[in-house]
Amino acid sequence: MNSVAMTFGILFPSTFLSASDDELYAAAESPAKQYDTDISSAFPSQLLSFRLCFHSQLSTKSTILAVAHLLLNVYHSLSSTFSDVCMAYMLLLTLPVTVATCDHSFSMLKLIKNFLRSSVSGASQ
Repeated sequence: MNSVAMTFGILFPSTFLSASDDELYAAAESPAKQYDTDISSAFPSQLLSFRLCFHSQLSTKSTILAVAHLLLNVYHSLSSTFSDVCMAYMLLLTLPVTVATCDHSFSMLKLIKNFLRSSVSGASQ
């Protein structure tokens, strides 16, 4: 979870709005490199353009979900213009759920295995 936050930290509204152009560009290179099959190398430039075009609307948003809603629902016609920004927000919003689901599956597997072990050891006595 921390690695996801470190990779996509620039997309958090407070960081996104307060970072300088150079900081934003440099921070946006990390997800573009790590997820190069999903996000193109144009992501840093798209992110700068997105912030420039929607600065007044973004300043009223306090959560990642609100920014994603703005881009994907309110201005959905621009999703092709900012395709990498859309993909980055979708990745950010879905990756933690994927990790939590995996952790939950392993927890359930552990409970089942413990139950079976106790059932088998109880039956053998």
